[in-house]
Amino acid sequence: MATGRFVFLRPDDVVCHVFSDGVVVYDEADGSVQALSPVAGEALLVCKSAGTIGVAELAARLELDQPSREELDSVSALLGQFESMGFLEHTAA
Repeated sequence: MATGRFVFLRPDDVVCHVFSDGVVVYDEADGSVQALSPVAGEALLVCKSAGTIGVAELAARLELDQPSREELDSVSALLGQFESMGFLEHTAA
């Protein structure tokens, strides 16, 4: 599980369109488009509105009450995927 925090990069460049079956994300900076599942889309929207977020905080905002280790690992992996997509940057603090 990742420790530290994740900072949302270029929130003004990321446009999210919510649909019943997921979220489409358009990055105006590079013209890329990503299709996310409803849960991943909700998580990205939370990250974008928070600006900076940690694994436990995101789990709480996704209403995971007393998340298990596996759930925290899944949230951490999701944050890592957002980082690889260029939406987030991981910081140690």
